[in-house]
Amino acid sequence: MSPRAPFIPPLALVILLSLVAFGLGQLHWIPLPNIPAFVPVAICLLGAIITALAFMQFRRHNTSVNPMQFCNNTTLLDSGVFAWSRNPIYLGMLVFLLGAALFNRDGMAFIPCVVFYIWINYWQIAVEEFHLQRQFGTLYTQYCKKVRRWL
Repeated sequence: MSPRAPFIPPLALVILLSLVAFGLGQLHWIPLPNIPAFVPVAICLLGAIITALAFMQFRRHNTSVNPMQFCNNTTLLDSGVFAWSRNPIYLGMLVFLLGAALFNRDGMAFIPCVVFYIWINYWQIAVEEFHLQRQFGTLYTQYCKKVRRWL
């Protein structure tokens, strides 16, 4: 029996956790030092760019970007952003969340980053890797030896 995808799509999870980070940041329980506003904005942009590059690669290779369905994968991507991360979309989302947490200037806003990392790493990615291994076999095993899960 193969594992099933989590019931929350990753994009919805990022949006929800961004809102939670904003709410926690308003509590001001663990204030962070002031940093220039461009720093968190730049980090959010970096996350968005990493995610966009990965999406463009999926589209260019005509393979599925749907993280809830695994049967539509036609190509194992191992170049571009996929050459330095097996999960650049999730990496980009995490970087975006880190920038959003920094923007809130409160340490509590980093809690959603930890929740995202745990959820994606142990539920979403684990299920995706099971299906990729089953579909691409030795090719995927070799890819995993060359490229780390995150960075």
